[in-house]
Order: sequence, then C-alpha cells, then structure tokens
Amino acid sequence: RLSQMLTQFETERDQLKLRQIESAESIREERESARLLERNMARVEQEREQLHGDLKDLSAQFKSERTFSREVTEDRQRLQIEAASLQSEVSILREVHTEGQERLRKAEANSEELNKDLLQTQQKLREIEFDFRSTQEANVREKNELERNVEYLTTHLSESNASLSELKKDHQVTLNRSETQLKALTQKVKETDAAWSRQRETLKEAMARSRVLQNDLLLSEETMNKARALAVEAEARREELEIEQARLKDTFKSNRSEQETVRAELAQQISKLETEFNGASHQAAQEKSRADDLESEWLRSTHLLEELNAQLSRAQEDRANIEAELTERRDYIDRINSLFKNEQEDHRKVFESLKRYTAAFEERGQKLNLITSTAEDRGRRLEALEAQYKSVTEARSYRAISRVNRLLRAVRLRGPAAVATELNPTSLLPASTGQKISKVTPNLPEAPRESNTHMPARSLPRTAAILDEFSMACFAPDCDMITFRTDNWRERLEAQKPKLLLVESAWHGNDDSWQYRVASYEKNMGDELKDLITWCKSESIPTVFWNKEDPVHYDRFIDSAKLFDIILTSDVRCTEQYQSEVGHKRVHALPFAAQPSIHNPVRDEPRSAEVCFAGSYYANRFEQRREDMDNILKPALDYGLEIFDRNHGLVIPGTDHFRFPDIYQNAIQGRLEYDDMIKAYRKYKVFLNVNSVKNSLTMFSRRVFELLACGTPVITTPSVGISQLLGDDLVLRAESEHETREALEALLKNESEWARISALGIRKVLNEHTYKVRFDSVLKFAGLSLDDEVPPNIVCIADPKNRDELDALTATLLEQSHAPDTLILLDTRKIKKKWIRESESRLNSQQIKVRTLIQSDFRVAIQAFDPATVLTFISPHDLYGREYLADHLQSFIYSPTGVLGKASHFEQKEPNTPPRLLRSEEEHCLVTSVPRGSVCARKGALSPAEIEELAYGNAPSFEHASIYGGTRFNFCKLAAHQKPNTLSEEIRQGICI
Repeated sequence: RLSQMLTQFETERDQLKLRQIESAESIREERESARLLERNMARVEQEREQLHGDLKDLSAQFKSERTFSREVTEDRQRLQIEAASLQSEVSILREVHTEGQERLRKAEANSEELNKDLLQTQQKLREIEFDFRSTQEANVREKNELERNVEYLTTHLSESNASLSELKKDHQVTLNRSETQLKALTQKVKETDAAWSRQRETLKEAMARSRVLQNDLLLSEETMNKARALAVEAEARREELEIEQARLKDTFKSNRSEQETVRAELAQQISKLETEFNGASHQAAQEKSRADDLESEWLRSTHLLEELNAQLSRAQEDRANIEAELTERRDYIDRINSLFKNEQEDHRKVFESLKRYTAAFEERGQKLNLITSTAEDRGRRLEALEAQYKSVTEARSYRAISRVNRLLRAVRLRGPAAVATELNPTSLLPASTGQKISKVTPNLPEAPRESNTHMPARSLPRTAAILDEFSMACFAPDCDMITFRTDNWRERLEAQKPKLLLVESAWHGNDDSWQYRVASYEKNMGDELKDLITWCKSESIPTVFWNKEDPVHYDRFIDSAKLFDIILTSDVRCTEQYQSEVGHKRVHALPFAAQPSIHNPVRDEPRSAEVCFAGSYYANRFEQRREDMDNILKPALDYGLEIFDRNHGLVIPGTDHFRFPDIYQNAIQGRLEYDDMIKAYRKYKVFLNVNSVKNSLTMFSRRVFELLACGTPVITTPSVGISQLLGDDLVLRAESEHETREALEALLKNESEWARISALGIRKVLNEHTYKVRFDSVLKFAGLSLDDEVPPNIVCIADPKNRDELDALTATLLEQSHAPDTLILLDTRKIKKKWIRESESRLNSQQIKVRTLIQSDFRVAIQAFDPATVLTFISPHDLYGREYLADHLQSFIYSPTGVLGKASHFEQKEPNTPPRLLRSEEEHCLVTSVPRGSVCARKGALSPAEIEELAYGNAPSFEHASIYGGTRFNFCKLAAHQKPNTLSEEIRQGICI
C-alpha cells in the first residue's frame, strides 16, 4: 500500500507540476495579451492625439479661411462701389453687345437656310440611294469630297466655337461684375452654339447616310448621270456655302477685333483699379500694423501696471509683516539681554572650569597616544614575525619565501591589516591543475572628492564561507566574511566566532583550497567538510548550503547538502526532491542576483558597440538550445553582432562540438575573463541571452541580473523565471528570428525607448535583486535576527518665491515614493505665514517636518547635521517625477562620489512647448556641472560654502569631474510661467518613469 501511495503521490506531483507549468504558460499568454492590449491602447491614444492635432490644424485653417473670407467680403464691397463707377462703361459695352446680337441673328438666319438646304440634300440623297449602288467608285470620290467639305465646315465651326469661347472668356470678368446686364448676350451666345451644334449634327447625319449609301449603291449608268447632276448641284451648293461661310467668317473676325479692343480697354481699367486697390491695401496694412503696435503697447502697459500694483500690495503686506516681526524680535531681544546679564557670569565660571578640564584631558591624551604608538610598534613587529614564520613554515614551494620582504613593507606602511590582504595563503601553494579564474574587482573610477557613497552602515553578520570566486566577490560586501582552508578552518573559526556558515556548490572553493571537498566523486578526497559541519553544530552555528548548479548537478552535491541545516537551491523545482531526500522542509529557493559594487552603470567611456553575445555553442547536444541560439544570433548579424566565445583558443580534445558555425566566425572577438566581461557589459547597447532551463520559476543565467544592473537591456529566449522575477517589459523576449529583429529595432532605432528600459532595469534589480537582498533572505532562513539599517536623514532645501511655487513644492514632495524627513524653506519674507502653515499641515501628514530659516540660521542648522545626511535641492518651478528622490538614493549605493545630479536632463525653452533632451551622452558618468535643482549630495561631500551657494540659487560647477550624472528621467527644467501641473500627460510620461 505504501508503494501504491508513493506511486499515486508521485503521479499527483507530476500532474501538479504540469498544471503549474500550464498555469505559468497561461499567465505568460495573459501577460502577452495584456501587453498587446497596452500597445494597442497606446497606438489608439497616439492616433487620438494625432487626430486632436489634425483637428487643431483644421481649426486654425478654418480661422484663417474665415479671416480670408471676411477680407474677401470687404474687397467685394469695395468692388461693388467700383462697379457702380463702371456702369457708364457698361452702357457703352451694351451697344457693342447689341450690334453683336444683330450679327448673331443674321448668322442664325443663314444657319436656317443652310439647314433647309441640307434637308433638301438629304431628301434627294434618299431618292437616289438605290441608284448609287451602280456608281460606287464615283460615290467614293464624292464621299471623300463631301468628307473634306464636312471637315472644312467642322473646322470652321470649331474655330467659330473657339472664337465664341474666347469671347466669353474675355468678357467673363466684366460679365461677373454686371451679371444682370450681360445675361442676354450670354443667352444669345448659347443659342448660337446650339445652332452650330445642330448644323454639326446635320452634317454628321449626312456623313452617316453617305456611309450607308456606299454599301447600297449599285453600278448604274443612268443613276450615275443623275448622281453627276446631283454632284454638280452639290458642288454649286458647296460653293454657295463657302461664300456664306467666308461672309460669316469676316463677320466673326470683325466682332472678334471689336471684342479684343473692348477687352484691352477693360484690361487697362482693371489694371488701374488693381493698382489703386494694392495701394489702398498696403496703406490699410500699415494702418493695421500701427494699430496692433499701439494695442500691444497698451496691453504691456496694462500688464506692467497690474504687476506694479501687485508688487505694491505685496510690499505693503511684507512691510506689515516685517514690522510685526521686528516688534516681536525686539521684545525677544530684550528678554534675552535681561537673562544674558544674569547668566554671563555663570557661563564664564563654567568656561574656566572647562578650560582646566580640557588641559587635563589633552595631557592624558598625549600620554595615551604615546602608549598606543608604542603598542602599535610592538604589534607590527609581532605581526611581521608571525607572518614571516607562517610564510616560511606553511609554504609548499620556494616562491612564498620571496614574498616576505614585500609583506614586511606592506605591514610598515599600512599596519597589521595588510597581512590579511597581502598574505594570500593559497597563493603559497603549488599551482592548481585546474584553470584559475581571474580576480574580480569592481570597475569604478577613483573618486576625486570625499565619497560617503554608502548608506549608514549596519553591523555586518560575521559569516564563515566556502565560495567560488564569483560568489565570494558578490556576497563579501554585505557580510563580515571569514575564509579558511581545509587545514586551518578550526583555528580561524574558533578565533573569530562566526554566526553563520555558508557553503555553496563550489568547484574551487576559497581559492582552490576546498577543491574536490564539496562535490561528490568516485574517490573520497577527505572528510574536512563533515568535520566542519560537526564543529558548527557543536557551537550552535547554523549551516546553510546553496546549490547554484541545480538541476544539472543535483546528484553531484546532494550528499554534501544532506549535512546542512538549511538547503537553498537556484531552481525552485528541486525543493520537493530535496525535501524527499533529506527528510525535512528547510529547503528554499535562492535565485542569482547582482552586486552593485561590481555590477553598476558607472562608465568611463561611451557605449561604442551595438550587440553582444557571450557564451558557448552546442553543436551536438541541447538541440533546442541550438535552435534558440540560431533564432537570436542570426538576425543580430545584421546589427553588428560581436561574440565572445567561452571556448575560443582552447585546443583541448573533444571541444569541436562547442565550435560556432562558419556563419558566426567573423563575429567572434575572442574570449573574456570575468572582470573584462563586466567592462563589456557597459560597452554594448544590447546583450543577447539564451536559456537552457526554460520552465523554472527561479533558475536562469546570473548574467541577466548583472546586465540590467549595468543599465544594459537584454533580449532573451523564453524563460518562465525571467518573466516571473523581472517581467517581459524589462527583458525583451524573442522566440523567432522575426521577433529578434523587432526587439533589436525597438532598442537600437529608438534611443528614448532604450534609455527607458535601461533605467527601469537598474531600478528593478537594485530594489529587489541584489546580493544584499539575497543574504538577508539567507539570514532569515537561518533564524538569525537582522540589525535594523539606519536610513539616512534626508533634508530638502528650497526657496519658493510665491504661493504657486510653495504649492508646487508641496505637491512634489507629497508625490515622492521616498519622501524626505525635513523641508527647509529659505527666504520666506514674501510668503504669508498662513500659506506656510497650510503647507506644513499637509506635509506633516506624511511625517515631513518643515523649518523656515534665514541665512545665518541656515548655516548653524547645516553644521548640526551628520555628515551622512542627504541634502537635496529642489527648484519649486521645475518638474519632478515620483521616483526622483528614490532613484538618487539608490544611486548612492554605487556612485563613486557623494554628489549626484542630472547632467543629462530635459529642458523646456518656451511655455506650452515640448521639452528637449540636453547632454544625452552624460548619463552614468562623472561630470563637472549639473542643474542646481537636480543636486542630491551627502553633507560630508560638500564644503559649507558649496552648500550655501547651492541653497541660494547657484548651479554647482567643479574644476574636476566630481559629480555623478544619473539618468535623464524624472527631472525637467520648465520655462518661466509654466506650471508643472499644466503639462500634458503625454509629455509627463516621456519624462517621468
């Protein structure tokens, strides 16, 4: 039954795991759909804004058109007046038009006669249509001749029509001004056009009939004679028509010449009127300009008068306030003087006694210094002798003896502490057969000024550790770490009494001294680890084992894990397996993280390269990983991909299947050790990542955390853990070549989007995924209490000039996700006390104290603050994002200097205009100047003169680059008269993240 129950339990467990994976996948799909929905909403919002802009443009265009229409109406009125003056000229034109009408009537009569003749011709053609069949050839010639005549008539008619059209066009301007007078002439022209159209139709019908006759005619001698007679008749008629057409042509020519004469006269009159109109328009424009100047001058005078009145009223109020304050101060000074005279003698007596005590203390201090220096000299000599003895007796190679002189020099220069740094016991051992990892050192420039970069220190828990070099460099800054070898662990731990033992799945623990002692091998290399655990349990020291190699090397380290009180795994999926193996529930997940002292965005050169991948290629195994690598690497070749091959240059047999294919060979730049790799993190704009483990909620490459902490965006293949811990918005996911190209385009072609993801990645990792956060979890799992970390005292300094600036300052501080402790208001003479009390009431609700100080009191107050106090200088009329102060405080963790600011920032030149980004290349580096309103500094990093200069409105500038310039976001210098709360939401979203 137990076996069946176990089988059933394992089945249910597998089903539960499948359901977890399915739920994780469904969550991912829902997040993907939500992200798509957000993108669509953003696109719709962008289209709405575009439509809104188009509507504004149309509104402006409509206003301009309405103005133009009003001007046209005025011009029309003036032209109507001018048209009245042209009535006399129109009467003359009427006579000309009357003559033209008479001629048109004659032309109509001639047209009617021609129509009658054409009808008769048509009738005769109908009578002889059967006779024409026999005379086809003659009729063909006749047809051609008739067609030429028709073409001639058509050409003549078209010329006449063109003449009439030109006549109508020439008279159109004048006819428009006097429409009622010229309607008759227009109607007659239309009738003439209709008559000519009818004539054209008649000719067309004749042509059609002739075509019909062509098919039906027969050869007949008699009909041919008749046809010839008819042809003679037609020829005679044609000549008559030509004569008539010539007469009509002459008539039209005469009419046209008369019309051209009239048109020329009208053109002269119109040009004259236009000249007069232009002159009048120019004069009106000058008058309008003078009127506008007078109006603007009047408005300026009115505005100046209002300002003077307001200043006068404020001055009167200030005078009353100052007089009241002077009265209060006189009374207070009188009381102080009365008390001072009584206490002055007592103070003098106390001062004399203090002088005597001070002299006695100084004498004792000199004696104590003499004793201390003597003890230190003895201690140095003793430490030097001990170091020399250890170096010679414990050395297993001759090369250790040569280091003694260097060690003695270091002890003389830096004291006994140099022994711990200079004397590396493992370096005295023979060289290891395995490859040794280079020393990990933070890549930070040397701070030229006092740094005070870290938060007020808490007492670090003393921790004994067996770690590989990577993990040791990451955990060491957050604990008092004790390291030891297999042959001296008892001596070291008994002397230093650790509170915790932390051991990881180390291959080369503590500089190779624990190699082959933590992992399991066929041959047992020693029981030192078991002895260490037994001793820790006898001393009630909690023991913690962290397997960072799960699930691949689970079997290699399970035997060691069973010895420890608490087991931590990098893959949460292994917790149940551990619990089943060890028989207890003290198993937890501990993911990788970043160490800000090593992994940070501080750079000393610009990001000069585009895309990078670092790792190995697997040609014959991990087929899915190979497909994922091709999906993410091939598209990146078009974007300047550079590859650092972990196996580059190795000639070890069996490494052929790690060779990158030929397509990637030109992109390979060699291989990098870890400290050089950290420098590369800050050199490239984008890093690519491929996950071998996809379905773990906690396990993925530690490089992802480290890159984000360095401000480098990452494009990765799918990983449930990355989506769970970091989110798909910070780490772009690509499952195909197409998605990889889209992600690269989004980051490399859109600099603002790159900067946004970079800043959010830094914030996310430093808030939630540092090794300090992980080590706090280790202490919690081990049941050890954490010492409360004393937060720094944050003091905000501002000088609002009026009620609006005071309200804006209050709103800015209330919006901050990390609010200051104290607000100091300077030079508040122009602000009513009532307004200050209202602001103080609102700020006190958020535990923010408010103090109003004059310049002399400000100096005294600043001197009283601790050197670790954070001073932030806020400009009330500028824009600050919700995370402004929190981002600055976060930057103190890794900043190489104690003065921070926004060298790269947004600035608005004119009100209601989009801000511009300035000095975009000065992010995450040391600079010489920043805007005053963006400064955040440790008090100890600034001199009193610099603090006072900043407080009273001057931007800091240092001869040497000693200010750390942070991200561009969450700060914008606004134009004068632009209130922060009047900016559009779109502009705010581009600045505040």
